[in-house]
Amino acid sequence: MAHISVFGQMNVDIIFDEFGRLPDLGEEVFAKNFDVQLGGGPMVYPIVLNRLGIPGRLGTFLGDDLASRIAKELLGQMDFKDYVNFYEGKEGHPVVVTSVLSFPTDRSFICFNEGVRENSLDDQKVYDFLTGSKVVFAPHGFDEVMIRLKNEGTKIIFDTGWEDDLHISMFKETLKYVEVFTPNDKEALKMTETNNLQDAIKVLAEYVKHPVISVGGEGCLTYYNNQVVHVPMPVKFNAIDTTGAGDNFLAGIIYGLYNDWDIIKSMQMGNILGGYSTTALGCYKAGITLEVAMDYMKKYKSIMAS
Repeated sequence: MAHISVFGQMNVDIIFDEFGRLPDLGEEVFAKNFDVQLGGGPMVYPIVLNRLGIPGRLGTFLGDDLASRIAKELLGQMDFKDYVNFYEGKEGHPVVVTSVLSFPTDRSFICFNEGVRENSLDDQKVYDFLTGSKVVFAPHGFDEVMIRLKNEGTKIIFDTGWEDDLHISMFKETLKYVEVFTPNDKEALKMTETNNLQDAIKVLAEYVKHPVISVGGEGCLTYYNNQVVHVPMPVKFNAIDTTGAGDNFLAGIIYGLYNDWDIIKSMQMGNILGGYSTTALGCYKAGITLEVAMDYMKKYKSIMAS
């Protein structure tokens, strides 16, 4: 059966919500809401898509430490079993642990990350795990693997994070093999050295088949049929917590690629999954179903007709 595959560090989020202020040194502040959940990153995609009926495989890194045991327990609670553990160490802390301070408008984080990720593996191990997938999330630094997968007909999606020296030239080779590239608005402006998103999306289109810029509650942009296309949100979601919204957005894009949708329809699904995820605390608690997602998709018919 066709499936999607990704590598991703396992993340455990300790989330604090509804507190009046940050404490000064020596002070203590109590939150009204608290949870421990799996966190964001590429691991979100197979877990969320599994709920929507798409088989997803996760290559990750789990040890014998407390955080790893918590992560395994949380995976079990979500009934997600299709993961492969590539961690070979007997000691250490391969899981990323994050204290999430959730404010009404945004979040702050304190993280611990030993950096145990797929770049510790050789090309053959990465290829053996990803080959046979219909859609994969591109692992960083494995261009030869991407070439092999592209030649096999695999659809590849790629994302990046913020770096102070971020520039499109850093990804020039990788983007040759990528179907969809999904920076956010701040990253897109930085890497293209432009002052507006319309110019940024045109620059990105010179490097990749489908550039997609996410702009939070405003939806997303692409360059399609030689035009800048804005895909708005289908509704205004009642946002409680934006943790994991970008990762859920990417899960929606992957859902579309898996089902051979065009990029505009895939972006619509991305908006829905990303927006709906903000209606509950953390990356997964909103728990959108395929039925609910498709009901939101129907709203785009009236939006596109207007």
